[in-house]
Formats: sequence, C-alpha cells, structure tokens
Amino acid sequence: MALTIFYYIYCFGLLTLTILFFTLGIKKKFYSQSFFFVYLITTLLVDVVIGFAEKMLNVDQPNAVRFNFYIIFCILYFSYLFWGQFWWNFFLIILSLLSVLCVFLMKIDLLSNIFDIRLGFVISFYYIIISLAWLLKKNYYFDGEKIINNPLYWISLSQIVWASFFILRTVPMYYFNESNKSILNFSKILFIAGNYFCLILYSFAYFQWKKMNSDAR
Repeated sequence: MALTIFYYIYCFGLLTLTILFFTLGIKKKFYSQSFFFVYLITTLLVDVVIGFAEKMLNVDQPNAVRFNFYIIFCILYFSYLFWGQFWWNFFLIILSLLSVLCVFLMKIDLLSNIFDIRLGFVISFYYIIISLAWLLKKNYYFDGEKIINNPLYWISLSQIVWASFFILRTVPMYYFNESNKSILNFSKILFIAGNYFCLILYSFAYFQWKKMNSDAR
C-alpha cells in the first residue's frame, strides 16, 4: 500500500513538471531548454501512462520493450542535451557509441518482454560518466558564471542520483528476492525516494531555465 502511494506521488510530480516545462517551452521556445520537455513527456508516457494501462488491463508481467528502447532514447537525448564545443562533442559521440555498442556486444535483446538488468547498468554508468565529465569540464573551464545557475548542473546531479539509486535498487533485487523480502521492499522505497530527488533537481533546472533568455541554450 505504501509503495503504491509513493508511486502515485511520483507520477503526480512528474506530470506537474512535464506541464511546467511544456508551458515554459511555449513562452520561451522549446529549444531554449534543449527540448527537455520531450524527455519528460517520453518518461511520462513510458513510466506512467503505459504502466497505468497495463494495470487496468490486469497485465501480470509488464512489457519491458518500452523500457529497452527508452534507454536507447535517453542515451541519444542526453548526448544532445550536453552538446557543446568540438572536442567535447567528440567525447559525447564516443561515449554514446560505446554505450550502444555495449548493448549489442552483450547481445541484449531489445525486443524481449523481460527487462535485461545489464541494460540498466549500461544507462547508469552512462549517466554517471557523462554527468561527472560535464561537471569536471565546467570546473576546469570556469567562465565566471556560478555553476548552480546552469540548468545542466542540476540535470547532472539528478542523473548521478538516479544511477546511484538504480544500482542500490537492483543489487538487493537479485540477492534478496527470496531470502529477505524486507530488504527488497526497502530497496523499492529507496529507489522511489531517488526518483523524488530527481524531480526536485529537475525543478531547480526548471527555475534556472525560466530565468534565462529565450534565445539562450
């Protein structure tokens, strides 16, 4: 029951943020926020809308195909979001290609109805590497602007948080699935809490984008 309530709160928060970013996109042009609304609406569709549809249809085993292709979408989108100088773009292209290549080298079936946990680790490490690399780049090439005023700072933190909580959620899922249900349930609550943190960090990014000029990127 508690997990259901926490999940519904997350869904409401994600829907609210999606509406806010869409409204901001109308006022200040969507490209000024690097089309972050597209990422949010895709997440809402994959994680909430289809999920609710499956519950209403009494689907026992959620179809994992949508998550598989959603992860590929995320790799491509965040490479675009962090796009910048020439040498940095080269790094982004290499990182993205390596991430996608890992999917094929590990022979992960993207059309499988069962989610392959290795795909989750691929996106987690991708998020951590690209976010830490961006933070290090901003720190090394200081441009005089406070880093907290940059929306990508908050996005980077959110991706690191999500990846960390995903790993913490995944490991107990396999080691304690049968032996210790209490730890397994705690890991589920922990992962939802991580999603809450991400929504809060996205909110900070929203306010920073809201302050920026509509033609800024």
